[in-house]
Amino acid sequence: MIRINPIFTFLLLTLFFSCEQTLTVDTENIASSVVIDAFIDNHPGRQTINITRSRRFYDNAGFERVSADAVYIEDLTDPAQPDYIFVETSSGVYEWTPASSAGSFGMVGHDYQLVVIDGDSEFRSISTLNPVPVIDSIRFNFEEESGFFDERFEAEFFATDLSGFGNTYWIKGFKNGIFLDKPEYITTSYDGGFSASNEDGILFIPPLRTSINPFEEDEQGYDTGDNVRVELLSITEDTFLYLNEIFTQTSRQGGISEIFSVPVTNLNGNIEVLSGNQSVLGFFCTSSVSIAKLTLTEAVAQQAIERAN
Repeated sequence: MIRINPIFTFLLLTLFFSCEQTLTVDTENIASSVVIDAFIDNHPGRQTINITRSRRFYDNAGFERVSADAVYIEDLTDPAQPDYIFVETSSGVYEWTPASSAGSFGMVGHDYQLVVIDGDSEFRSISTLNPVPVIDSIRFNFEEESGFFDERFEAEFFATDLSGFGNTYWIKGFKNGIFLDKPEYITTSYDGGFSASNEDGILFIPPLRTSINPFEEDEQGYDTGDNVRVELLSITEDTFLYLNEIFTQTSRQGGISEIFSVPVTNLNGNIEVLSGNQSVLGFFCTSSVSIAKLTLTEAVAQQAIERAN
């Protein structure tokens, strides 16, 4: 029989309870930061940058918009190119519009620098406009009823990773023109897979190819007449890490599982303070983009059923 010394037990319990301490975090006096959302791609048409100011963690009011003095992007690879001037079209919203409807931003392979001037504060960030593979095709697959899902049609896209290690991508899905923009839909890829590996130039793996489908119970699958749109964007590796951090910080289950979750914190952006006393959050990324779309017609649905059988 194992005998436990009562004095030892008493000391252990005393130590345990003496370690309890109530911590009060002051969230009222934290200075706000300028927040710059600058994700730019080379799809024809206008490009938008949003500038706001951060709020306290428990503040549910809308974000304050920031009217900066100047917002522009310059070509570091070819300084002779004119700057892309972003004009404030509404409070905190800045747009660059090409000279023609077919015009687009940037040149693949060039480095670009974002400049934002707000009073005596100047913020800068650099990004490269990397190439992106063409989306070869999209198809609909017919899925039989299972224990968890009704029978349904799901979309799948096909594309091949560019040769050379270190290509990173952001995969966006749209159903009937509506962007699947909830945090849980953030899908990134590294060389056609989920993370860095010895594989290169491969067909994007199946979980990524079908990540464009909505999975909420009332939105699952596609019906005849619905359409899917896929955007495949090249991103820099730091953008890849940033988007994965957004996913980790925002896709939270709540409840007891939060004990094991990553603490909530400001994201590590790539925008630097060049001058002034204001702090800054946010991110700047330039991307090439491939786009494909498909409508689930009766004929397409029949083809999917035939493939399933």
